[in-house]
Amino acid sequence: MTELKLKNYYLKVLKNFRSSAIFYRYFNQKKRYKEAYSLLIKIISFIKNNSDEKAKQNIYVSCDKSYFMYVSIIAILLTNNIWIPLSKSLPKKRVKEILKDVPPNMFIHDGKDDTKNFTKYTKKIYSFSSISKKKN
Repeated sequence: MTELKLKNYYLKVLKNFRSSAIFYRYFNQKKRYKEAYSLLIKIISFIKNNSDEKAKQNIYVSCDKSYFMYVSIIAILLTNNIWIPLSKSLPKKRVKEILKDVPPNMFIHDGKDDTKNFTKYTKKIYSFSSISKKKN
């Protein structure tokens, strides 16, 4: 996809976020696109403010499936960065191999992870709650 087509696609995606339709539904949880849009803008701003370089960043996301996870994936892709999912079910040895192969620039987690193993790969380790509390 050319850069112009990609930009037009992203603009189209963002227009959908102005809708009041349901974006996320899980049991009794319902989130609308408008709610997701405000969180999306917050995450995009957070990523841009915490990125050192203009080059693509490798951003690891480690969490259970959730509303925040889906919005963060979209934010990472819209900021032209690389989303790298990190499953909690992977053995520690495999996680170390992945981190060596693709060094992280940022690590985002749901607060349930033991993050001390990731500090030797990056100092930029953030929980979803710390990101969502930040002001734009």
